[in-house]
Amino acid sequence: MIPLKPEPYSDFICPNCQSKEIEVNGFHFPGIHQLAKCTCLNCHTEFLQDLPSGHGIFFPSVIDMTKNKFHPYPGADWFTNSLWEGFQNQKTETLKIERKVFKEYSDVIILNIIDYLYGHSLLRLFNAQAYLEKYPDKGLIILTQPNFEWLIPEGVAEVWVVPISFGKARNWWSSLDDFIKNQFQKYEKIYWSIGYSHPQPKQIDIERFTGVKPFPITDFSRKSYQITFIWREDRLWFGSPLEYFSFLVFRKLNFFKNLPFTKRLFLGLQKKRVLQVFKMLKKSFPDMNFIIVGMGNTTSFPQWIKDKRQSKINEQVERQWCELYANSQVVLGVHGSNMILPTALAAAFVEILPKERLGNITQDIFANHSDKLQGYLGRFVNDYSTPTMVFENIKAMLRYFPRFYAHNQDSHFVYRPIKSLKDIEGEIPKLNSK
Repeated sequence: MIPLKPEPYSDFICPNCQSKEIEVNGFHFPGIHQLAKCTCLNCHTEFLQDLPSGHGIFFPSVIDMTKNKFHPYPGADWFTNSLWEGFQNQKTETLKIERKVFKEYSDVIILNIIDYLYGHSLLRLFNAQAYLEKYPDKGLIILTQPNFEWLIPEGVAEVWVVPISFGKARNWWSSLDDFIKNQFQKYEKIYWSIGYSHPQPKQIDIERFTGVKPFPITDFSRKSYQITFIWREDRLWFGSPLEYFSFLVFRKLNFFKNLPFTKRLFLGLQKKRVLQVFKMLKKSFPDMNFIIVGMGNTTSFPQWIKDKRQSKINEQVERQWCELYANSQVVLGVHGSNMILPTALAAAFVEILPKERLGNITQDIFANHSDKLQGYLGRFVNDYSTPTMVFENIKAMLRYFPRFYAHNQDSHFVYRPIKSLKDIEGEIPKLNSK
């Protein structure tokens, strides 16, 4: 935790003389960033610096107020640019922030999950569990956009709901800054959450956030098989580099808006690939249930596929989707934040991973198994994988799971002679594919 009141955190270095003799005179909380107002006691430079919270832990930047100069953390433009641009173009519009109090505390921890990307916010929200468990004597306050209010776990002291969209979250909101600082007088001690950008899934009880129990691994093959494809219309499953390049060109030239049939063409190709996978699975597993969820409904699917896509998302829709994930042996989708909740609740996943995202592998995955089991039930295929390749991965995962499960039990010191799978058929699923 980062202390703000009564004694402020002051572990900063002057950007000009490199002195560590720094006096902190206050803070700014304009949105994504949270900053300390610093004065160097050696050269008297005044500067703002990111607190070590969220992505600011790894990519801290400095605004030199004396020289009106920006010192961004190198190689993190996606995070740092918003700070400088927002600072130079501060929004004076008044935000109608709603403060919801469930229990009063004199000592509080503030967890800021505001971000311009859904996945960033969701992952930071998962930090809440650790604070609720480790610091029960302190009140946890969640600073959030409306999208995540339904995911706030029980036990939180307060929720501050800020009505800004993802697209506007990068701005410097002066009214938000004022609101937060005005709340300080209500508390004796205030800490700012570290808010790790990638908390460890094994330490998180996803049911506390979603209200839905994940798929029980012991039921992996005892229940009717179900696969859910996570549909997107902005990041697709492409068949070749040429197709992907064409998509980027058409989008750049605004063809999708001016010539809507061009977007339907690409979505039709994605639909074709999904159908091919589903048809092959249906042949191997006749009783399998097939689900499509996600944003958009540009194309249609056959009646034997349950189409649960929506053009608008609300709490009811998200809860329904979570129930579908939790009843799915496998979720399939393209890399992105849309895969976090599905992989947290389903038993297994297959993710189509574009090569430009190789450096971000697993960042959108809630790895809820351990050791070899996670490697078996969590699979990545490259961005131009054929439907056959995807099908073969899913088919093998389902068909050979009982054998894998039997061979990888943590029972090395409890000897049981096993002559065949029948000896442990009560503990593992049956082989029920053709």
